[in-house]
Amino acid sequence: MVLPNRFKIASLLFASFLISSFSVKVLFASTPIDISQTNVQNNKFTISWVTETAETCRINYGTTSSLGKTAYDDRGQATSSKTHHVTITGLSASKQYYYEVVSGGQTYRNGGQPYTLNTGVSLTPPSGSHVAYGQVLLSSGDPAIGAIVFVKLEDNDGIGSLGVSQTLSVLTDNSGWWNLELNGIRIQDLTNYFSFSESGDSEI
Repeated sequence: MVLPNRFKIASLLFASFLISSFSVKVLFASTPIDISQTNVQNNKFTISWVTETAETCRINYGTTSSLGKTAYDDRGQATSSKTHHVTITGLSASKQYYYEVVSGGQTYRNGGQPYTLNTGVSLTPPSGSHVAYGQVLLSSGDPAIGAIVFVKLEDNDGIGSLGVSQTLSVLTDNSGWWNLELNGIRIQDLTNYFSFSESGDSEI
């Protein structure tokens, strides 16, 4: 695991060794960069990005290119930050959604057209719980507040799902801590849950 110089991981704790990929958004630019689609389920998804300056943000979205609905940063509509993490909920399963990013009052699209994303199929909720959690610190030792943490799983023993899972993301809190429930993580095409072995799958 390689992290940019300005961040370090103080501690990274798991129910077992399950994490295949762990990263923290720390690069900034004058316009949104690293626009990412994560946490995609049958009824929600998250759009995240980073900017050079602290800005408010929102996502305009809908089931057609006309959009029509709006969602704000997970920390609240008035949040002004260099990291942006917008989770859109209450969606329909197996549906294509259109969206545009509004950051610092400017609207960003994909080559002039809205971005698109398909939600996953409906699945029976899994039982049990497997939580990954950790703390992110600045190189100064202070907590990295509002950093975006990305996590995905990879099969390492041929048991359960093969390959790499979808990507999940979460913001660190005011102490730099984060946690993610892994039990509902899906395979990349979102048609089923990613089945993993607690003893065999490992961090890379």
